[in-house]
Amino acid sequence: MRNAMRAWRTFAMRIMTFFATTTAFACTDQTVVRRLAGTQQAQQLVGLWDVRLRLDRPLTLHTPSADTAHAELTLIPNAWVVGTYPEISAPTNYGTYDGDLSAFGFDPRETGQIPVAIATRTGGDSVEVVLAPGRAESVTLRGRLHGDSVTGTWGASVFHFGCGGRFVMVRREPRAAPAVQSPTSRRFEFGRGK
Repeated sequence: MRNAMRAWRTFAMRIMTFFATTTAFACTDQTVVRRLAGTQQAQQLVGLWDVRLRLDRPLTLHTPSADTAHAELTLIPNAWVVGTYPEISAPTNYGTYDGDLSAFGFDPRETGQIPVAIATRTGGDSVEVVLAPGRAESVTLRGRLHGDSVTGTWGASVFHFGCGGRFVMVRREPRAAPAVQSPTSRRFEFGRGK
C-alpha cells in the first residue's frame, strides 16, 4: 500500500511539474512576443503599405497577362502569436493584404479566407514579408527599409515552379476619418441631416 501511495505521489508531482514548466514557458514566450511588439523594429513596419510587384521571372509554362501588380498591405505589431511559420520563425508583425496576382499565373489568397501576411525585421534595415504563410503559393518579399519605403526582390514557388521579380513598398498616410458631429453641438439637429 505504501509503495502504491508513493508511486501515486511521484506521478502526481511529475504531472504538476510538467504543467508548471509548460505554463512558465508559455508565459515566457508570450512575454517575449509582447516585448518584441514594442520594439522600434516592429513599430517601423506598422501601417498601411502600397506594394508594387514587377514580374522579372515568370512561371514556366505560363504566359503572364501583365508584368506588374499592385497590392495593399496592413501590418500591426505581433503582441499575440507565439507560433512559428515555415518562412519566418518569429514574426514581429502580422496583418492582412489585398492584391490580385492572377496575372502572374497564381493567386496566394484562399477563396473565402482572410489573406494573412507576416513580417519581420531580419537585422539592420532588412525586412521580410510573407503573403499567405504556410500555403503552397506563398509569396516572400525581402528588401531594405529606407524611411517609409522598402525595396527588394520577391519570389514564389507555385507547384514546384518558381517565379519572382522586384518590388517597392511605400507606406501610405492614414486616411483621415470623416468628421463626426457631436450631439451637443449647435449644428447637430436630429432628423435634419445637416
